[in-house]
Amino acid sequence: MGPGRQVAIEMCILRAGKETSQMGCVLLVVLAACVTSSSAVAQDSSKSTAARRKYIDHLTAEFRFTTEDESKRILSRSENSVLQWSWPRNGFTDGHTYVWVSNGRPQVIGGAFLIPAEKQAYYEFVSVADAALTCQRNGETVWTPPAVELPWWEIPDAPRLAETPRAKAGQMRAIARQFRGVARMGPPRYEPGARWELGLLTSPIYRYSGAGRDVLEGAIFVWAMGTDPQLLLLLEAQQREGATHWRAAFTRLSGFELAASFGEKEIWTSPKIENGHAKDSTWHLSQPLDATLLFADEGADKRSQGSSLESFQPNLYSFSR
Repeated sequence: MGPGRQVAIEMCILRAGKETSQMGCVLLVVLAACVTSSSAVAQDSSKSTAARRKYIDHLTAEFRFTTEDESKRILSRSENSVLQWSWPRNGFTDGHTYVWVSNGRPQVIGGAFLIPAEKQAYYEFVSVADAALTCQRNGETVWTPPAVELPWWEIPDAPRLAETPRAKAGQMRAIARQFRGVARMGPPRYEPGARWELGLLTSPIYRYSGAGRDVLEGAIFVWAMGTDPQLLLLLEAQQREGATHWRAAFTRLSGFELAASFGEKEIWTSPKIENGHAKDSTWHLSQPLDATLLFADEGADKRSQGSSLESFQPNLYSFSR
């Protein structure tokens, strides 16, 4: 190879190396921009989610439950939601479920959720209290459920209550797995006669003990569509006549027709509720609440707006009734 040809080759190699280096720099810049953009989107999404959760927490805190007996007890709400859920098929998001208790025992279970496509929100509750209740939101009575007589069912061949919290939890999960939950639906969202085998969330959403009436240990289990709670099981271990007795009671967190089975035996059914908005029903679903402001920032240039989801004030920023 002649000297001239060798020099030409070396120059080509140097030029190629320089171009490759420049291309690499460009690619690095593009990659960095993509990462920054993705990070910004994720951060923005996280802030919006946190704002929605904060709002739902404040919304549910606006409700005050009082027993309509001589004691006039005011129920206390769990500090945080015991279940976070969504059901994309129906467009439900940001669902949060809480438990209101008295003397250590659950009395009301419920919470709120959003439907972003409709810019609406709903709250729903079910009472398991043995006394009539009055539910007020910011001083206005919105629900007056009667006293509830739960249909307790004695669990056959139940084990003696374990000694440790971990072993007790294992016992309760094993008992809950012996049950099955079914929802039967229909128009307009579903085909006539549609049937849905509900899924058990294997960990209880709430546990309690020492709640009077000889309750040694108790838990609330959920059967759901996705993670949207439909059917609730209250499972309790009681001490009676020197022996442990396990009992179970079902209730709804849905307007669907529901059924529960133990093994192959159907032990509980509840018909479809046509009017869940009724004030005197033990299960209550609100009329839609206008949540337009909650979604006002979506798709807009936040730099040009005077407020954002991050800085809302609950006392100034509330759902329309």
